[in-house]
Amino acid sequence: MAQQSNDKTSITEQEIISLSRQKWIWMEEKNIEKLKPLFHDKSKFVHMSGTWKKGEELEIIKTGSIWYKKADIHDVAVDFLARRLLCGVV
Repeated sequence: MAQQSNDKTSITEQEIISLSRQKWIWMEEKNIEKLKPLFHDKSKFVHMSGTWKKGEELEIIKTGSIWYKKADIHDVAVDFLARRLLCGVV
């Protein structure tokens, strides 16, 4: 029974990792319509030059103020904490 639970978690983790990688492609393409549903309305985006809310971040991506040209992903970690998901990309 435990193996079945681990398999399900593993599949869920892989789906999240896949979506995270796709998100970086949408950011490169400035595809705001695909990104909108991924970001929670209360999400915060922290960059070296400041912190922005969802709408501000989407506008920054759309206008190219910050242009994600090519994400070079070296490592991905998925953690589930009390019904919340954290997905970190390095």
